[in-house]
Amino acid sequence: MKMAGINFYAPVPRVRSESLPACPRPRDNGESLVRIDGLDARIRYAASYRAAGIACAPQGCWVREGVVPLLQQALGLLPEDYSLLIFDAYRPLAVQQALYEEYSALVRRSHPEYTPEQLAAAVDDFVALPHPNTARPAPHATGGALDLTLCYRGRPLPMGTEFDDFTNLAQTAYFETNGMAGEAEAFRNTRRLLYNMICELQRGVVALQLWRPPVGPHLRQNAHLRFM
Repeated sequence: MKMAGINFYAPVPRVRSESLPACPRPRDNGESLVRIDGLDARIRYAASYRAAGIACAPQGCWVREGVVPLLQQALGLLPEDYSLLIFDAYRPLAVQQALYEEYSALVRRSHPEYTPEQLAAAVDDFVALPHPNTARPAPHATGGALDLTLCYRGRPLPMGTEFDDFTNLAQTAYFETNGMAGEAEAFRNTRRLLYNMICELQRGVVALQLWRPPVGPHLRQNAHLRFM
């Protein structure tokens, strides 16, 4: 697919975490949180954590005001048959705490030999520490971070993993070199489509994490974006 000179199927580069620029510390720009589910027929909200039983998770999709035009810009890059499905956006601190504790317990069961420091480092690769200090917020606590995926005619495109997959399969470029036929090729192409769409927005995105980068930028069933 090419539109406006953009090659949406350009390969996803392999990037090592040590070569990535440091993410600047977020600063509050004073924008309000706005609710966007129902704002556009091509933007849907899954309320994933609410559906998973986390009672304190928001029922609505809340983001900073400045995120809205960037989402609309993303839709403008794609044909009308494509849309966005948002899994998660603004998280209250209580939701971040619940996710952190859940993943900590999972890592602890898998690695009972870990010291507290090793456990904290392993968890931090995927779930940010809940922090009440507004100078050091978890990304989703700002309302400027989104987890989303692409849909075609209302159905999520296959990316090779489910939402919140924390395995090596979730590395953005995994299918660039692991399997080149059948489903693997389809996963590679849909990841390329999502990756290149996001790269077109990078002037408005301070940090692009496809998913989080302990080894390199990762992509699960979604992209994790910081618009801050």
